[in-house]
Amino acid sequence: MSVEVILAHANWCPHCKHFSPIFEFAKEKAKNNDFLKKYNVVFKSFDLAIEEEKDEMGKEYDDKVTDLVQGFPSVILVYDINKKKGIKTIETTVINNEQIDKSKKNKDELIETLQKDAADEFIDNVINRIKTEISDKKDLYVQGGGGINYKNKKNTDYYNYINYKIKYMELQKNI
Repeated sequence: MSVEVILAHANWCPHCKHFSPIFEFAKEKAKNNDFLKKYNVVFKSFDLAIEEEKDEMGKEYDDKVTDLVQGFPSVILVYDINKKKGIKTIETTVINNEQIDKSKKNKDELIETLQKDAADEFIDNVINRIKTEISDKKDLYVQGGGGINYKNKKNTDYYNYINYKIKYMELQKNI
């Protein structure tokens, strides 16, 4: 059993600069996650603006993986679990800059806290993608993505929609 979480990024990309620390925090947190340890999850990062790293990724992975890089950053899950092999993308998570701009707290401390929270969300996305892929396809584990507004998370339309969708799927499962 093996799972690789691959970050394809470019050093000139502003979105990559925001996501890279989140990816690094997630990589560290994954070392202590029992579910991820069970599947031997490895995190890898390739800066595709550097020719050597681009070549290394090309040698290590076939076109099915590299073709999934449609923009930066791209996160790809390559897995071989219980005779199931596959390649899927994973949603990235970012921090909400509005929270930083409005906060009276130390900006660097706040950014680090938000990055760690986003890393938790990203780890959840990795776990949910793995659970979906190893299920019998009757279960769908939802990935979050984009900016996270922690204060109002439960009041958002998106959160309500996801809860509605989960209830709908549960009802469909029981039919």
